[in-house]
Amino acid sequence: MKTLPNCNAFTIRLRFISNYRAIFADKSYFSVIQKSHFVQKDATITHCASLPFGFIKAEDDKRRASCYNRWVESRKTAAEPSYVKISGEFLMKRRTVLKLAGVACLLPLSSCSASAAQSAASSQAGAPLVVAMELAYPPFETKDDAGNPTGISVDFAKAFGESVGREVEIVDTAWDGLIPSLQTGKADMVVSSMTITEERKKTVDFSDPYANSLLAILANKDSGISTIDDLNQTGKKVAVKNGSTGHVYAQNNLQNAELIVLADESACVTEVAQGKADGFLYDQLTIYRNWQKNLDTTTAIFVPYQDVEKWGVAVKKGNTALLEQINAFIRDFTADGGFDRLSETYMPEEKKAFEELGFRWFFDLS
Repeated sequence: MKTLPNCNAFTIRLRFISNYRAIFADKSYFSVIQKSHFVQKDATITHCASLPFGFIKAEDDKRRASCYNRWVESRKTAAEPSYVKISGEFLMKRRTVLKLAGVACLLPLSSCSASAAQSAASSQAGAPLVVAMELAYPPFETKDDAGNPTGISVDFAKAFGESVGREVEIVDTAWDGLIPSLQTGKADMVVSSMTITEERKKTVDFSDPYANSLLAILANKDSGISTIDDLNQTGKKVAVKNGSTGHVYAQNNLQNAELIVLADESACVTEVAQGKADGFLYDQLTIYRNWQKNLDTTTAIFVPYQDVEKWGVAVKKGNTALLEQINAFIRDFTADGGFDRLSETYMPEEKKAFEELGFRWFFDLS
């Protein structure tokens, strides 16, 4: 096959394959380079004609085969690009856009531009998986001392990304911006301890439930509160986090009380601890943890007063392909004991306390 003159430089969007990015591929050949090499210049990428696929600095044969198999699965319905050899200077831009100079085609020259277009069209499946969450709800969504995302939801999202061969990018997003981030395409999915509600299902699609929760009350010790009905009285003040299910419940069922709507749960806890609010409605775990931190000024009321809430992963309306992947992962992750491991890592004391109190654990969906 005759090598033709170089094509013009162009920009394409690349595919992620585990710890690598694919440049070009056909059903027999493809080349990749490690992410760390994307800032280098004068590198050469050449297909290995004697192998079904070629890597530059692949870690080992097992990893290489795993990446290749994932690539094959993702390519079953994709258009077939040209077989090419790439050389010359290339620089990494933000995220997945790479500028290639000096591309020599081993197919007719007209196929070169088509190859670029086909590669761009098939790129989305391998792009970073952008996961929005509000990093203000430990131990599910929070930050470590260095400011990096950490917690159960973070590990869950990363495990999902690994299962589908995509790098995960966590984006810290205010609670009231989570659903809009899906609607505007800024995020692919929301993993933020979000309750599945009929109202939210009007604007986003939810995965199968992966956790359940009940609302509880954190009450000031001097408030005289012992049931939810005690809060529904004239003169009582109830702190709620804006947009939470506790907020919705209070709006619908505590019309006689004054609602204090705040941006985050820590502010609500402070209102109760300082006696500025009589009670705070939130999930059992948050109430338990903050009660233990404020034993002198607060008391916790765990008497159920609403149906069990189910948490799910939210995606943009109509993104059924991603939703199916998430649902399959939730089933496998649960069966493999993934949520049990996360519980032992992040909440061993809380799980023991829930068992002693007779509460259903978060990840017990039986």
